[in-house]
Amino acid sequence: MNADSNFRRLRGAVGNALVWGAGWAALGFAVFATLKATGVLPASVIWPDAIMVAGRIGLLGGVAGGAFSLAIGVLYRGRRLSELSPVRLAVGTGIAAGVCVPAFLQAMNFLSGGGWVPMGVVLDDGLYAAVFGAVAAGGSLALAQRAQTQLPGGSQDRPDRLEGGNPLASAGERDARRRSAPAPRGG
Repeated sequence: MNADSNFRRLRGAVGNALVWGAGWAALGFAVFATLKATGVLPASVIWPDAIMVAGRIGLLGGVAGGAFSLAIGVLYRGRRLSELSPVRLAVGTGIAAGVCVPAFLQAMNFLSGGGWVPMGVVLDDGLYAAVFGAVAAGGSLALAQRAQTQLPGGSQDRPDRLEGGNPLASAGERDARRRSAPAPRGG
């Protein structure tokens, strides 16, 4: 592996961490707002708390996004995006996030001298982390697959995309050109 390849992987992991962090923060704020608006949260919980909650969730999302990016690079090395299933990846990531995020929070709280967190809080964190992780992983892969097929020159899975010099040509136009071209003669 050369330095350019390592830099691209690191840049991708940082970019993914930022996107996941923002997504988790927005989703966390939406959940907080829904719980507050429906009266599930007590009156002592005020709206500025939503910003703190969203920031903490966003930080965890950033860490999870970076870890996800690095794990995908290791586990699926050499595979094309089209070979990966967004649903399967979402389920696996949801399970991993549901286990790892609460374990990380519990370990950090214990190591900082706060003791063990009550199990009800840990289970809530696990549920939210599993849902957020599954949505982020499946969504990330689905968007990457869509971008790979839609962007001209961005597809390693479909090299015929730029055939004929027109990246916007429809599949039907490309097939018609292939059928009308003379067949190569063997020699």
